[in-house]
This record gives sequence, C-alpha cells and structure tokens, in this order.
Amino acid sequence: MKGLEKIPATKNLADAYDTLLGDKVGTGSGIPELKIALWTQWSRFDPRLAEILVEFISRRWEAIPPLPLRKALLDSPWPSAFGVIFENTLSAGLIPPGQRRVFRHWGAVVLSGVAPASNEQFFFGIRKVGGSEMMKDVVESSKSYLKWGYFGRELLLNKAAPSESRTELPATARERFLRELISGRNRITVNDYREALDHRVSRRQAELDLARSKDLIPVGNTRGRFYRVR
Repeated sequence: MKGLEKIPATKNLADAYDTLLGDKVGTGSGIPELKIALWTQWSRFDPRLAEILVEFISRRWEAIPPLPLRKALLDSPWPSAFGVIFENTLSAGLIPPGQRRVFRHWGAVVLSGVAPASNEQFFFGIRKVGGSEMMKDVVESSKSYLKWGYFGRELLLNKAAPSESRTELPATARERFLRELISGRNRITVNDYREALDHRVSRRQAELDLARSKDLIPVGNTRGRFYRVR
C-alpha cells in the first residue's frame, strides 16, 4: 500500500478527536490498536489530531500492547508517522522523568522494524508547494521529525507545559535563527527567544545560547535578566 485508501473527512477527524479526548477515565486505553494506527496516518493531514495523539499516548501508553500496535502500524502506508508522534511525546516533556526509560523501551518495541521515510514533508496540504514556509521546514526541521525521515517544525503540544519541552533544533539552526531574531532589536529575553522558536528549545539551552552569543551582553540577575544587543 502506497497511501491511504481514503483521505479523512472533517467528520472522520472530529470523531477521532471525540474518541481520543473522551478516553480520560478508566484504566485501559479503550481504543483498538488498529484505530490508533489509522489515526497516526490521518495525523499527517491534521496537526490538531497529531497534538491530540501525543497527549493520548502520554496518558495511555502503558495500557497499549506494543506488539499489536506494531503489527497494525506495519500494515499501514506510513508506519514511520508513529515515530514522529512518539518523539514529540518525549519532546513535549509529558512523560515523567522516572518513566522515560520504560517509555523508550515501549516505543522501541512498537517501532521495531519500522524504517524512516525518505526525506519528505510530514504534513500534507498545510504549506504552499515550493513556498518559503516549506523551505523553512527543510532548514529548521525539528529532530523529532528528522529522526524519522520527515521535515517539520511543529512541536505537537497544546502549549500546556512548554517550559518542559526539550531542545529540538540543532545548534547551527539555533545560531542562524538567533542572528536573524536580534537583527533590529535592542534587547531580548529567554522567553522572547523560546517563544520565537515555538518552544522548540529548552529553557536551559535557551539560557546557554544567549549567554554564549558574542552579539549579546547580559544585564541584571538571573531572575530578571535580559540581553542587550551589541
């Protein structure tokens, strides 16, 4: 199978939202692995569904048998799409530190034998073909997408806990972005930097990036510190 037999309609997506968001009580996931696998495929057409899946996986992964989910994914056109969902769940900081090791092992079983995609846009139809935003996806792609052979910048998080997110952008991309960001500015804060990067850099890394920049001078103590542009 090279693609989905049917592109999800608005009603299909709405039904998936309702099911995933409604599954917040009880001890089991309550959703068949075949549906979870299908919805990971649909997420390539809808960033909101991808966000909801990230939240769902973070909440229900222990109740989802990894081997049946793996089989369902391997029977899907884009099994590597789940890799993006999985990595974004880690990036969003939704898995407690004490559970991350086991979560990684669970994900390794689910994704065993799944090959990365061939360097393609993760989302369908949200960028103008050949446009500047599509080019940014290539140049500024997050690690969670690149690892699975995709280009994408969206942190699949409902911004509920952006301060917990991990660093997604490589150092070279962050350096280039910071130079562009401070051009024409007099000052910048850590929050300014993180918000401009859609929280794809951790607070600690953002602090280090600004402190190391030769174009910035720190002013004030840690709590109220800002950086003046030279």
